[in-house]
Amino acid sequence: MVRYGSILVALALVFGGGYFAFNAIRGALPTFSMSESQTAEDYEGEGTGEIVVTIPSGAGGAQIAQILAENDVVASAAAFTAVATVDSRSQSIQPGSYTLAQQMSAQSALDRLVDPAFKASGVTIREGLWVDETFEILADGTGNEVADYEAVDPESLDLPDAANGELEGYLFPRTYDFAEDSTPEEQLQTMIDQGKKVFAEEEIPEDELGDVIIEASLIQAEAAFSDDLPKVARVIENRLDDGEALAMDSSIHFIFKSVAWLARLMSSERVTALTTRTYSQVCRRGRLIAPDVPRSMRR
Repeated sequence: MVRYGSILVALALVFGGGYFAFNAIRGALPTFSMSESQTAEDYEGEGTGEIVVTIPSGAGGAQIAQILAENDVVASAAAFTAVATVDSRSQSIQPGSYTLAQQMSAQSALDRLVDPAFKASGVTIREGLWVDETFEILADGTGNEVADYEAVDPESLDLPDAANGELEGYLFPRTYDFAEDSTPEEQLQTMIDQGKKVFAEEEIPEDELGDVIIEASLIQAEAAFSDDLPKVARVIENRLDDGEALAMDSSIHFIFKSVAWLARLMSSERVTALTTRTYSQVCRRGRLIAPDVPRSMRR
């Protein structure tokens, strides 16, 4: 069944995330502590592949260990905590994006996190951003104006056919090192090309790409934690099988480009009519019509 296949690919697309990025307002040095009751399952060696992981400002030792484990950089948070607790270098881990491998030993992961050579530079676009949010980050990181990116005509870019001339969902999230003289148009094309490369590596059929992108967008927007991702995927599949509207809040968020708008709408007399109309449009003849946000993929 085509839709079932695209659901699985969409779930795989969001489950790994190429990196984790969080908003914080203060930085602090991490502290690690290890409980004697913890069993530290660990990988061996330097790992394989490449993954960019972001350590947020203010992250403590437990959060850093959890981020690494969730990205399959280390086998368990306990393994990294055990190594970091006895290595004073762990106190010098700084916020930022790091180029790591997957399935590394905890010691190898720590060695990279304290090595400046593996700290990524450039502009980091995290997953889950709308296009206007992406433009703001690009402008901050490159010195261009948001208006410079808004002025780029999508028709001038080599987008996948599935994009239908829209950027939403096709500006691939990762850390980019743009040339100083690169134009906003060239930067956007670089992001699109990165997405096309990953889509090809994941062997996503061209005729399913649009549905995969939309389904993955909904899964990521609706799931609060990684454990929730398969649950959201199953909800989508069940509602489509039953011919129901998806009725997901992310559709309202996308319309107003603000999560805060939903709370305001809930107290409004317009909410019933608006949400009914919107939800009815989210599922039509088995095809998804819903907001797109970019995701990253982990192999």
